[in-house]
Amino acid sequence: MPEIVDRRALEIVLAEFGQQHLTRYWEELSDLEQASLAHQIELIDWPSLSRLVNDRGCEDDLEELTARAQPPRAITSVEFREPKVFAEAWDRGAAAISARKVAFVLTAGGQGTRLGFDHPKGMYPIGPVSKRSLFQILIEHARARSLQFAGCIPIYVMTSPQTDEATRAFLGE
Repeated sequence: MPEIVDRRALEIVLAEFGQQHLTRYWEELSDLEQASLAHQIELIDWPSLSRLVNDRGCEDDLEELTARAQPPRAITSVEFREPKVFAEAWDRGAAAISARKVAFVLTAGGQGTRLGFDHPKGMYPIGPVSKRSLFQILIEHARARSLQFAGCIPIYVMTSPQTDEATRAFLGE
């Protein structure tokens, strides 16, 4: 039986950090889903998260930023083979990394069962010689670009309930 959640207490915390939208669909959730969401909200270190956002120059209103957001121009593989297009994309990416406007979000919720691997797919050793894991290779690439362009690429790993514990333990090692 899920515990009864004090929605008002959650909303007070969320309002302090401008995150009230997280309970927008509260009434549509089952008691178990409400308890799970409340638990996830309680695990977030809101003051630290707020400092990270504010220290990165993100004072703009989120709705205003969202309204201005535009997807990057798509570049076809044929175009990308053109040296001028490649150089322009490379330069823009380098500038964005240097300006700390890039983050790496790794969606890592899947198990490797179809690979005959009983762990999260990111732990799968794909390095043909090194046997480095998919996680290690991707994270090393992000770190290398951070160093190459004197930037900082924060890495966020999104897991599922089934892979979270194993992924945290693996990355912790």
